[in-house]
Amino acid sequence: MPDTGSVLPTIPDRAPPGAAASQKRPRFDVARLVRTTSFRLMVSYVLLFTLSVTILFIAVSLAVGADTRRQVDADVAEEFGEITTAAGNLSLSALRRTILEYSSRPDDRMHYLLQNASGGVEVGDLPAMPPRIGPFTLRIARLTWPVRGRGMKLPDGYLFIGADEFEAPRLRTALRNSFLLTLGLALTLAFGGGFLISLGILHRLETVSRTSRAIMDGDFSRRVPIGGTNDEFDQLGQVLNQMLDRIESLMADVQRVSAGIAHDLRTPLTRMRQRLELALDADTIPDLRAALGQSIENIDAILATFTAMLRIGQIASGSRRAGFREVDLTALVTQLAETYQPVAESAGQSLRIAPHTPACRISGDQALLTQLLANLIENAIRHCPPGTTTTLGTARLGHAITLTVQDTGPGLPASQQGHPTPPPAPGSGGGFGLSLVRAIVHLHDAGIALHNTHPGLRVTIQF
Repeated sequence: MPDTGSVLPTIPDRAPPGAAASQKRPRFDVARLVRTTSFRLMVSYVLLFTLSVTILFIAVSLAVGADTRRQVDADVAEEFGEITTAAGNLSLSALRRTILEYSSRPDDRMHYLLQNASGGVEVGDLPAMPPRIGPFTLRIARLTWPVRGRGMKLPDGYLFIGADEFEAPRLRTALRNSFLLTLGLALTLAFGGGFLISLGILHRLETVSRTSRAIMDGDFSRRVPIGGTNDEFDQLGQVLNQMLDRIESLMADVQRVSAGIAHDLRTPLTRMRQRLELALDADTIPDLRAALGQSIENIDAILATFTAMLRIGQIASGSRRAGFREVDLTALVTQLAETYQPVAESAGQSLRIAPHTPACRISGDQALLTQLLANLIENAIRHCPPGTTTTLGTARLGHAITLTVQDTGPGLPASQQGHPTPPPAPGSGGGFGLSLVRAIVHLHDAGIALHNTHPGLRVTIQF
């Protein structure tokens, strides 16, 4: 039963002779690396990270400044309360005496200013200033730090008490230094990591490019290497390899059908030419009619060949998917078994249905599925000797449904054990039955496999 369909075996990834030079690692190109999408994405994320950290630094600096300012205002308010309480009243003399006492403490953070009504300085370490009420900040050239304090209007003068704001600038400086150090390390790690990641991605893409170039050069056995990590590149490689398997299978079909066309057209054309030569030499009308009739039969054989080719092309295009309906596969098997039983008996064979065949329904084209099963049955009857039994059956395996055609014939010859889709013999139909079966199987997203069962051959189609 050699004239049937099958999936092609997986072909190992092997390089053609002389391909070692094409497999050399590409020269490192920084400009190409910088143009990669991964590197550009990395730069975008680094810029976004830098902007985010800068905004965070500004927000923290403002928060630290506001908090230290509130603390200084609280300290100044407390100092105001102590001095006014210790003075007993708000007269200049009492306040002068109290400020002199407080300023003699070993605390150089606090600053005082007491002015009389005319604006002259009574006591203090700050220069005279126009009276200002409430909290504010002074910046004096001779002082290292700004002075944050508050002023109060007196009955006969003006009082200002302040404190150095050395904590806020120091904290802002520490924050800035930490920010710059952290940002520098982050940028270094980001660019270094992005560089390595981009280099790795570029290397993976380069393997795909090398494989594609080898295929374009004619090595259709090449496949994309799979790293085994099951990442997106492995998934892409698996899809590409499946596509390449399908393309190689289709090309094998084209070569097989082309060889079959050459054989199947050469034979009827040669015979037709011989018949026409006989027609030219015919002496009687019956001889002429016989020669012309046989020529018409040869032309019909040629037309049947082209009809099969057109049908395979229509099925392979996928246009028949629009007509998919629910098909009772078990009923179809039963119907064809009854139809071909007399044909099998006339060939000295038997055709039967496997016992305990469950009811199975699939979505498909009933006419094409009928053609598929008919081809498999006809192949079994045609290529098996008398006494052979062919068994048809359907089965459920989990979520899959299988259709099986098994015979007790000789099976595949030993010379074709490694080729599940054997090439057609001259005059055997050009492999159109095989190509038609394969086209219908692929249209239904199914898989087909051949197995020698000793004796016999089992064809399994899994939907």
